Amino acid sequence: MNPHKTGNDLKNNVTAGAQQTKAQMKQKVTQAAPWLEKLARFGYFSKGVVYLTIAFLSLKGVVQQSRNAADARGALEYLGRTTLSDVLLIVLAIGLVGYSLWQFIRSLLDPEDQGHKFKGIFKRIGYFFSSIAYLTLAWAAVRVSLLKDRVWEQQSEEQWAQRLFDLPFGRELVGIVGVVFLAVAVNQIYVAVRASFMKRIESWHLDPQKQRMLVSIGRIGITARGLVAGMIGWLFLKAAYYVDAEKAGGMSEAIRNFERAPGGIITYSLIALGMLLYGLYAWIQAAYRRIPFEKA
Repeated sequence: MNPHKTGNDLKNNVTAGAQQTKAQMKQKVTQAAPWLEKLARFGYFSKGVVYLTIAFLSLKGVVQQSRNAADARGALEYLGRTTLSDVLLIVLAIGLVGYSLWQFIRSLLDPEDQGHKFKGIFKRIGYFFSSIAYLTLAWAAVRVSLLKDRVWEQQSEEQWAQRLFDLPFGRELVGIVGVVFLAVAVNQIYVAVRASFMKRIESWHLDPQKQRMLVSIGRIGITARGLVAGMIGWLFLKAAYYVDAEKAGGMSEAIRNFERAPGGIITYSLIALGMLLYGLYAWIQAAYRRIPFEKA
């Protein structure tokens, strides 16, 4: 028996099995396209609610001069204290699961034809991690609603950075996290400047004034989110440089850090308003985005 041939046969069988499984998944997704599209659109709407709440908490921090939990988990905890909070959070959790599922399908089945070159693969890996993040956020909403858990921790990013530092080459790993966030920031700002996000928005039926408004909302909102991602990257790079996990930070710390940037409270307020527009942009996607499940 030729062991090399046996190994090739096994590899071919595994590849054929994977391709068959993927083809079956594509068929099922295509069949379920109508309700999957509705779930994905509700996912964008739910994402918008989260970002609008983040913007509200950030602007509230300006007025009250306080350190609010201005990130996704902090937003869920805040919403958990409002009227009908349990029902609202469960509905949001369903929407966030829908968004997570859409991101997973974008990653695995590539319905938007991102391709297999470096740029396409990088984007699809990003979609996969986004899927995991929003699924985790959906579970956090359930925990706040049904289990009355606290899901926001002020030092959670510092704790994750410390865990990375405890690993072999931990300093380099923390630095890589920072570089990835900076790469995401540059890409988002590039997308915003070129308004290339509009190629996935069905706006042909809108009058020119409304189209210009959509472009402005998208540009400002995506730029603000990109700047926040860049600040997170900068915080992780500082943590790596000083080998100090306490210098790392997430969205809440990043937004607050803009208060120490040139312009102070004005810069901070503009970032908060930009995050509000990003929430509105998510609602625009809920209404007008192309969601091509039939191509999956």
